[in-house]
Amino acid sequence: MPEILPADRTLGPPLRVLVIDKVSVLRSVRWRHFLVAERANVGITLLAPTAWIENDKVIRYQSPESDPFPVVLGKVAAKGQAQRGFYLTGLIRAFRHSRPQVILMLEEGFSFFAVQIMLVRWLLARRVPIIFYNNHIASFKTFAYRLGPLYSLLSRLMIPRMTAAFCINSKAVAALQELGFQGPIVEQFYGVNDTLFVEINKQEARKKLGLSNDENNSEVIFLFAGRLVELKGVQDLIEAFSLLQHQRPNQAIRLLIVGRGDYEPALRQQAESLQLSGVAFRDVVPQEEMPYYIAAADAMVLPSRAEIDEQFGRVNVEAMLAGTPIIASNSGGIPEVIGDAGYIFQAGDVDDLLEKMLHFLDDPNTRQEQCQRGKLRAKHRFSMDTFADAIIRMLEQVTGRGLR
Repeated sequence: MPEILPADRTLGPPLRVLVIDKVSVLRSVRWRHFLVAERANVGITLLAPTAWIENDKVIRYQSPESDPFPVVLGKVAAKGQAQRGFYLTGLIRAFRHSRPQVILMLEEGFSFFAVQIMLVRWLLARRVPIIFYNNHIASFKTFAYRLGPLYSLLSRLMIPRMTAAFCINSKAVAALQELGFQGPIVEQFYGVNDTLFVEINKQEARKKLGLSNDENNSEVIFLFAGRLVELKGVQDLIEAFSLLQHQRPNQAIRLLIVGRGDYEPALRQQAESLQLSGVAFRDVVPQEEMPYYIAAADAMVLPSRAEIDEQFGRVNVEAMLAGTPIIASNSGGIPEVIGDAGYIFQAGDVDDLLEKMLHFLDDPNTRQEQCQRGKLRAKHRFSMDTFADAIIRMLEQVTGRGLR
């Protein structure tokens, strides 16, 4: 963790920033705020939940004793529901403690979080600018969610009253512009911790995870990690893997599926009906353990269906940083993330996925080049280091103050 240096008094008193970030229950995610506090003349107060659900697993706030800035923890309703969650406690206390000059809200502008934050701001800090984060990549006129009409209304009411926005990709930028948002917009992913997702020796990773099963450790492992829901397309991956086994009966290959979700029984039944001996399921693991799974794999596969319209596909960046090749569909924003650093196939097309898996097996030079390009791309565009610098620039733009 970086040391927080005394503020440079030539820049004046530190800018008081209230950061509201539900995923900061994870210490590895709070790294982005540590970096901002280290590099800029800001006084951060963080509001985060006592617990949040990520990938269907409850995560309690990790390692509060190591935080270099004040933290207010609040109880949250609808844990794991990014749009419908809201604070039951802590929000007013965070405003009063921080007396914010800027609010950095890493939440959607149409979420219930945003509604209550705007209301409390109106009561306690009426003129304070709000910077929010937009993951929404489709039109704000219609939503595919169950509460779509309400979210559309909240978008029109709330977002124009905010000051500035970060957007996850160019589609999210276009959606905000279509809505008519007039404030500054910066296209910047919120960052993967590149001190956590690093290259790890493959043999050591497999041994740690109990995945070594032959003397030369020559088995090829394809990895999926994420929610086990139908639109993630894991059924397409299982079918393609079955075809691959039939085409390469003498090659040692395995498909490792890490995650949980309501589609898991159907996926297990599919693997059983295809009589696949090389498919293994493992439950969700802590984020700190994921680098070992990525390192143990020969390729990360993200087979999302087109209908899910993936906003980003964070596991692709995690794989890039770890030096693991990627095979992914062209759903949503995935191609924009990967660029020329992986194999892209047509979402939902099992034959195309099989073809990319064969290319991966048969062309080690290309996959090595892709790994090298991917690491550079991820560090330059998608690391927390990059996001922290973007936050500082945005704070300077919104306030008109130099902070470094």
